[in-house]
Amino acid sequence: MTIEQLVRDYSAFVWRSVRRLGVPEGDVDDVVQQVFLKARDRLPELPEESAKGTLYRLALGLASNHKRGLRRRREEQLGEDRERPATSDEATRLEQRALLDLLLEPLDLDLRAVLVLHEAEELSVTEIAELLKIPPGTAASRLRRAREEVKAALARFQAQNPALKGSWT
Repeated sequence: MTIEQLVRDYSAFVWRSVRRLGVPEGDVDDVVQQVFLKARDRLPELPEESAKGTLYRLALGLASNHKRGLRRRREEQLGEDRERPATSDEATRLEQRALLDLLLEPLDLDLRAVLVLHEAEELSVTEIAELLKIPPGTAASRLRRAREEVKAALARFQAQNPALKGSWT
């Protein structure tokens, strides 16, 4: 397998994964590029059947490193990339995306990864376990805990913002 094939076959998956793992939208392309650069270095020992899992694990590690760097520098980049006024639909989507980021942010990356793979990528618990190289019971447990934590975070958000309650459920 060549790097060109990897990029062609998996770039959309890696981009979505990196974004959903909490990397600010303005930084996603850079982190995706880092994923493929690291994958290129591992190309000789990268079997085609495990390429997706390897890319996801690379994305997970690089997203974690990136987020840690952002926290150290205390950068807040949510919404900084907007140059034109948003339409009503765009504004609603941006608000929903901001809430989702807010709810997912406190999750440990292990929990967030499983939740994102299940809910956004629509992978089964078995597929997630294979992709992350963890036991299926661990994947199921992480998914349950992630859902509980997000549900609790949403309840806290709604309690703090009662005027918005109906628009987020």
